[in-house]
Amino acid sequence: MELMSDDATDPAPSHVDRRSVLSRAGAIGVGTAFCVSLTGEPVSLAVADEDDSEESAIEIEDWHDLDAVRDDLQGDYVLVNDLDVDTDGYEEIAGEDANDGRGFDPIGEFSGTFDGRGNRIRDLVIDRPTDREVGLFALTDDATISAVRLVDSTVTGGEWVGGLVGQNHGTVERTIASVDVTGEEKVGGLIGTNHDVVRGASASGDVTGDEEVGGLVGVNGHGPEVVGSSASVDVTGEEQVGGLVGLNVEGEVSNSWASGDVSGEDDVGGLVGQLGVYFLDADEDAILRDSYWDTQATGQTDPVGFASESDGTIEVRGDVAGVETDQMQGESAAQTMSTLDFEERWRVVTDPPGYPELRTVPDGSTQSDEDDGIPGFGFAGALTALAGGSYALARRLESTASDRD
Repeated sequence: MELMSDDATDPAPSHVDRRSVLSRAGAIGVGTAFCVSLTGEPVSLAVADEDDSEESAIEIEDWHDLDAVRDDLQGDYVLVNDLDVDTDGYEEIAGEDANDGRGFDPIGEFSGTFDGRGNRIRDLVIDRPTDREVGLFALTDDATISAVRLVDSTVTGGEWVGGLVGQNHGTVERTIASVDVTGEEKVGGLIGTNHDVVRGASASGDVTGDEEVGGLVGVNGHGPEVVGSSASVDVTGEEQVGGLVGLNVEGEVSNSWASGDVSGEDDVGGLVGQLGVYFLDADEDAILRDSYWDTQATGQTDPVGFASESDGTIEVRGDVAGVETDQMQGESAAQTMSTLDFEERWRVVTDPPGYPELRTVPDGSTQSDEDDGIPGFGFAGALTALAGGSYALARRLESTASDRD
């Protein structure tokens, strides 16, 4: 099986580095196209003109590379493997003794793109209890963060504290955080305060704070959305404490679910601690829609701890229901949580029965040359990779004998 440019004359290499095959093209000339044959016949791809501008995402292979993101906060990055305690640079950059015992220095203000490719960032330690905007990323501004798995990590801060992002003004999607997060105000398992979009994200672990504490997001600010997401988090706070969101100021929380113990003193809900605020204008909304919580696990009988009154619209809409654990697990989940998308976003977990899992988050640990969409080939993977943007073929590809076996 071959991929080749129509006019290629160079001999095919014996092995292909999947990260050098495709380079992101800033402009592709008119007439660029590719044809796919599923029969093993040659496949041709027209190549863009050499004058077309091309730029490749910057590859992150170790902790030094991750730390260097702060040197170009508008860059495009891709995580090409797991980062953990054994990865080069861990002790000096991300371990508990790094930066005079304060751990990793949060990255911000980030306005680029970060594609985790489903790879794991593991063993991250951040211990900055008096700092604001604390997380892997301190602050994002029109950034896109996707397909990141942040696991087995601890994050401690003061205000605006999240496992992944302290304050989000961008898009976070198809991302998982399994982190223990501790702060004072605006504390969430994934994001401290969200001002934009959280889509297809999940959090687990323990989240502890004083005010505005949520399993996924501490505060959902003015006009953002949290959609198709979940939190299986033990959440502890004093007021405005929710299994999913601590305080939803304005915006919509929809098609999501929460489990895990939720405890606090005032304004405590299975999904949202406080819905809306008194100063909303008539054209502003705070909405909770089509979402579910585990009444047994959370210990909460109401989806919302406190619904404010204002000139705006503050409502619970659609199918918002508290259900028992066995109704949210296994095959029962798809029937009980009928407004969730089990065709494209969620999968049921049956062996043993468990809460639904996101099917949209890739798992880097299960990929190989046979299924990652470049050599090997796996046409579905190749098409998925190409669907994300415009690409030019950098050079001729030819599968090796091991690829064909």
